[in-house]
Amino acid sequence: MIKSKISALYKIVGIILMMVLGSSFVGCNITSDNDYKKAALETLEERYGEEFDIKQLGGTFGALNKTKKLVCYPVSSPDKFFYVEVEKDLSEVHDNYINRIMEEKLNEMLTPIAKDLFGEKVKIQSFFDNQYNEYDSLDMNVVDFMNRNDSCSYVLDIFIDGGENIDKAQETEKISMFGQKLLENNMLNRNSVNIWYLKGDEFSKVEDKYYDLTFNGEDVKYYLNEDKIYNTAWFKIVDKKMSHTIEDIINSFKY
Repeated sequence: MIKSKISALYKIVGIILMMVLGSSFVGCNITSDNDYKKAALETLEERYGEEFDIKQLGGTFGALNKTKKLVCYPVSSPDKFFYVEVEKDLSEVHDNYINRIMEEKLNEMLTPIAKDLFGEKVKIQSFFDNQYNEYDSLDMNVVDFMNRNDSCSYVLDIFIDGGENIDKAQETEKISMFGQKLLENNMLNRNSVNIWYLKGDEFSKVEDKYYDLTFNGEDVKYYLNEDKIYNTAWFKIVDKKMSHTIEDIINSFKY
């Protein structure tokens, strides 16, 4: 009699335990990689009005803690990668695609200035740092965007077709004038400007290679190859002024 009561009690306890565990699993929302991908892509499309895809999931740059990190790209320009972080509970999506948009605006703004100084065969490419910059709208002026994000830094590359027998003193004057033009146009953010004098058909490949090289961290290494360039020089803007003198710039030439 006692054994049967004990057995019945164990059965009741077992049933209750199974019910508790079952309800726990039902209430537990396990977020999958597909959930993060879906949240990222849907938010990006709503935010920017275009279609995006995933380049990489995980193992990337992250500015935030406890987020799922992705690399995405617009379907219209697969090379223009950018970083996305999705909160673990899917409550918010952070991205820096606005940087790619503003880079294009900056390139368009600076190209005429560069052509006035270096000639028609010149291309401008830029890359803002990886932080999540603030913005009001996609129509925002690039200078206003940079001033709004005054801690935002960027790299600017000036690609010139040719330059086998350049006069370094004359080129230095042009480079210094370009730096002054940046300041005159209120582009006061910390930046590094590289000037590349390209060999062969490298000039025609600039746009196709730029973001892929940057994503893989191979851009500087690639263009420092003497098979790719005749020469290169550089300067920086720091604390809203040129940090390089004329002498510094002329000494920065590699060859």
